[in-house]
Amino acid sequence: MSDPLTILFSALSSLPLSGGLIWLYRDWISERIKGSIQHEYNQKLETHKAQLRSQSEIELARLKAQLEIAAGERNVQYSRVFEKTAEIIAETYGKLLALKDAADDYTQLMDPSDPSRQELREAYRQKTQDFLKYFLPKKIYLPKETAEKIRVFSNTVHSATMQFSMAIAVGRGQTRDPETYGKLFDKFFKSSEEVPKLLAMLEDDFQKLLGFGIEEKTAKPQLPQS
Repeated sequence: MSDPLTILFSALSSLPLSGGLIWLYRDWISERIKGSIQHEYNQKLETHKAQLRSQSEIELARLKAQLEIAAGERNVQYSRVFEKTAEIIAETYGKLLALKDAADDYTQLMDPSDPSRQELREAYRQKTQDFLKYFLPKKIYLPKETAEKIRVFSNTVHSATMQFSMAIAVGRGQTRDPETYGKLFDKFFKSSEEVPKLLAMLEDDFQKLLGFGIEEKTAKPQLPQS
């Protein structure tokens, strides 16, 4: 207790007052002091809380700004990757169609002795090389599933073309084997029938990658049997 209070209580003790009154006044003074200390503590506590809130708001604002910058950079990066992917899809699709058209031209029915047959075969070979030279280094921009479908498509076209070429070679032979000739053409037709289906699957994949919705294919209603 401070010296002034000691003096005050000593003076009060010398007065003709009851002991109870002295202790009552002493408790009142103590409560006032406690209240003053509590008030000061509360003020400091609120000031501290306000400072913490201010620091937190500043930190949150800083983190938010950093996240927005990072998000913006990612959006720019994704946008560039998408543009590159779209470019590769368009170019790959064009080269696949050119490859298919060259194969169709080479495998069309014509006189086996027609000199243009060799020219068409060479055109197909060039389109094959052109496609592979472009696609193989850039397939990393496409999902593995799509890249695999592209591989299967090009291999099927190549297989059909090679089977046709072997059938023509067998047909030109002096000892033509009808059974071998027929089997080769059967394999050619079977592979050729797969090409449009594989191309349609690729087109669906390409459109999904480009963000176009693919309409669900519904089966045509069957007529009731009588």
